[in-house]
Amino acid sequence: MPRFEKDDRFWEIERDGRHIRIRSGRIGDPGEQFVHTAHFEDEAMVEHDRRINAKLEQGYRPIEQPREELLALEPELERAVVEALDPQALETEAGAEALQSAWTVLGDWLSARGDVRGELISIDETRSYVDGVGANRLLARRDRLLQKWIPKWFGDYGKLDGRGPISLVWDHGFIAAARIGTEPHALDLARWHMGLRDLVPVLDTVLSSPLTLTIRQLRIAELDPRARRDLTKALPLLKISRRPALLRLELGGVALGRWVRDHTGNLSQKLALARIGSLAPLTFPEQWAPRLAALRITGRELRVFPPLPQLRVLELHVPLIDEELRRWIVEGDWPRLERLWIRATNLRDPWASGDGPGFDRVLELLDYSPLRELGLQGTAALDQLLWRAMSVPLELDELRIFGLSESAVETLVDGADYLEGVTRIVIEDADDVGDRWDQLARAFGDRLIRCPSTFGLVHDYDGDHVFESLFDMPGFA
Repeated sequence: MPRFEKDDRFWEIERDGRHIRIRSGRIGDPGEQFVHTAHFEDEAMVEHDRRINAKLEQGYRPIEQPREELLALEPELERAVVEALDPQALETEAGAEALQSAWTVLGDWLSARGDVRGELISIDETRSYVDGVGANRLLARRDRLLQKWIPKWFGDYGKLDGRGPISLVWDHGFIAAARIGTEPHALDLARWHMGLRDLVPVLDTVLSSPLTLTIRQLRIAELDPRARRDLTKALPLLKISRRPALLRLELGGVALGRWVRDHTGNLSQKLALARIGSLAPLTFPEQWAPRLAALRITGRELRVFPPLPQLRVLELHVPLIDEELRRWIVEGDWPRLERLWIRATNLRDPWASGDGPGFDRVLELLDYSPLRELGLQGTAALDQLLWRAMSVPLELDELRIFGLSESAVETLVDGADYLEGVTRIVIEDADDVGDRWDQLARAFGDRLIRCPSTFGLVHDYDGDHVFESLFDMPGFA
């Protein structure tokens, strides 16, 4: 509760929806408290600010610490948790024990200071030992605490959590994953009555909070209700502080767009992609996100592609694979790249024509990168892959094919012998394949997997959770 003092008097105020709680009295005494209830929440917001301004004019001064200082941690305890969250360390039994120990020590330190995060850490640690009714009770207690404290930590922005505009995933009292924004044309800020023109201030507030110390996945979707602006204002916010635990960054989104007629007069529904803009703010990730390993971009109007040699995962869903994008892929330094997925929405065979390097140059990544998962689209790319496989054995954990047309099924089936070194073949579910699925199943057997969406998961997840695509990264369990 914000506190103001003048001479020997104090005055505190807190707003909860339509209710305003005020407590005042002499410093050292409990003081008196009363609650003012407004007819509307907007009215309560105005009244809350009016009362604070009135006290400031009377000479009262705020004495409460900034929220960031209240949430600050002992540097050594903070460092211990971040180091223990290293994915390579967690692959060992000793690493798991080190993480448990780091959380326990931090939880005890927070509990001794009356910080609710101490109890949240204790709950999440205890959940690993209980199940059934006990686990449900812990989850219920955890949800009640978060429901109470998220508005205290983020103010009015906390009301957006889990209802569309933002989604926060909590782990041990800290944000482990976050989505800020919605899919294209789905953002409606008017209903929240906060006077927000876009979600950039919300993104700024979340990223500025010490609660994002252990964030491992961040998805920045469409932030502008009218979809007129790209992410140019948003991406520089990533560098306002170092993000030592961030592993995966996802930009943009896709949704069903308007209906249009093609050259034959048939109606089809276009896909709407979010506007991304310049990727220049992602430069030098080793400085602001040293563990960043995965980047997913789902959007249009991309420009200024920075070098990102630390990436293990690159997933692209764009309208066209233009010359600048092609050169970034084939001429970039990718010494650690294990997954490369490239999907275009505006062309069925994006590598058949166009300026810049062809898909054969993309396949050269197999010679110097540890590429284990490849996603391609169109007959031209498939032909190039099979042509290479005729002379160089193809060893992949996954070959993912986007927008497979019925005419390309024959090419894929004919080349089945050259794909014996591929562990699984994932086909994006497409109506165009028609009744040819049986033919594909006979050619590839259990290795064939139908995927309901472009970047859908093929493991034991349904894909709805904002945190799940992190666990779908190669080598991450």
